[in-house]
Parts: sequence; structure tokens; C-alpha cells
Amino acid sequence: MTPPISAFQSPLLSSHIKDSLIQPPQPSSPRPIPPQLHLSPPSTQAHTTSLRRINSLLLPIPYPTKFYSELLEPNAEPSACAVLAFWRGADEDEGQVVGGVRVRIEAPMPHVHSLPYPKDPEVERRIYISTLAVLSPWRGKGIGEGLLESVIREVERRVAKENVTVKVVYAHVWEGNPEALEWYLGRGFKKCELVQSYYRRLKPPGAWIIWRPVES
Repeated sequence: MTPPISAFQSPLLSSHIKDSLIQPPQPSSPRPIPPQLHLSPPSTQAHTTSLRRINSLLLPIPYPTKFYSELLEPNAEPSACAVLAFWRGADEDEGQVVGGVRVRIEAPMPHVHSLPYPKDPEVERRIYISTLAVLSPWRGKGIGEGLLESVIREVERRVAKENVTVKVVYAHVWEGNPEALEWYLGRGFKKCELVQSYYRRLKPPGAWIIWRPVES
């Protein structure tokens, strides 16, 4: 689970956290996606409405209308990117939206010390996972993993036009959701720092920063 849209500023890391960043986590190989699954960026208002409905159902943090609408605007915020999971039935053309991921493309900020890299804002970017959710009947089929890998490739495609590269993908995971934390850790992410009182309306209020390198 991930936080509202906001820049995050972290205090300096303690020595034990710095030591944990010396060796980057190794991402696991994604499993093949089912043949009924189609992954694609949203292209219609119906798509973004489905994404909003899924997030509203599964996530305790509400997101403003612009969080979804800007994905389709002609002059859309270039840092916003999303991929949806469409599950096709026997008689369905496009299929039903059963999950989605929405990310933000960031340039590294020198004052944020929680992540080891990227370090050069001119040529490097990182991906921040704002939301990632899959409806429960479709979990356990590799959809979440497929969404994650697909949105990374989509971001890489976009930033390649600017002659920059993506180095890190990261997120905040609510400390009260051990299943989500375990899911990320099982896919090559590593715990970086526990941010106290990150979620003001949740109990417990803390969130783990988790990260992994992006393998080109």
C-alpha cells in the first residue's frame, strides 16, 4: 500500500541502514503471465474510472480526481504513468479491469538520503509506486508482478526519449500490512527505513520505505 501524492523528505540514515544499502537487493525473475491477461496503459475515461474504483475498494487512502484524470489529459503530467490489468473472458473483447498500478517518475533529490541511487538528476530517474492493487478473485495469478514489470518497461520507454535511465523503483508500505510487505520482499525489494507517523489517519501510522534496482 502506498501513500498520498506528496514529496517525501527523509532524515539521514542511521549506520545500520546505510550498511544495508551496500549490497542492492536482487529482483526475482517474473513468472509468465496467464494468456487471459492483457497489460496496457489506460486510454479511456472508463479505464481510469475502473482504476479509481479498485483503489477506492482496496486502499484506505483516498486520491483526488486529478490523480486519475491527468493520465488521459493531452498535456498530461509527464511524471504520471499507469498500467492496467485486463482479464479476458471467453466472450470478452477488451476484458475486465481487475487491477492497476500508478507510478510517478522522479528525478533524484540530493537531500533525500534514504535511497542509495540515482545520484545524477540530469541523466537518472527513479520510479515511485503510488498505488498497486489487484481485486482478490484474481490474486495469486502473477498479475501484481506483471503490472510492476510492465509499468517499469513503460517508464523506461518514456524516459528513453529524454536520454535518461531509470535506476530505482521504490514505495512506502504501511507497517500494518505485513502481507504487502512480504509480497514486495519476495520480488526483490529490500526494507530501507521505517518512517514513523507517515500515515496520519492509520493505526499504526508508520510506513516502510522499500526499494530495488531497475534491471535494464
